[in-house]
Amino acid sequence: MMPIHRLVPILLASLTVLPLAAEELSARVDRIDIEDGDTLIAEVDGVNERLQLAHIDAPEDADNAKLARDLQRTGLDRWVLLELGQTATGHLRELTNCMRSSTQ
Repeated sequence: MMPIHRLVPILLASLTVLPLAAEELSARVDRIDIEDGDTLIAEVDGVNERLQLAHIDAPEDADNAKLARDLQRTGLDRWVLLELGQTATGHLRELTNCMRSSTQ
């Protein structure tokens, strides 16, 4: 067991860090836009922040360089991938709309 005198600096450090973390979590989100099936643009305290969903790699919903890489990687047809990407974007849009409705 660790002696109490060694725990005091750890406890003091956590008391100074926790309020900062809580302050960051209470940022005001004024607007959320959907870029594609795995990316949001959130206006946080007046600044646009691009948020990539962790561990999600949705197909692209527009013709771009990543779509070309996905075509090579998957071997799927361009129109199939684009349709999957548009579906993913629609689902993310619905999810954010549900979140907005439940907070109003």
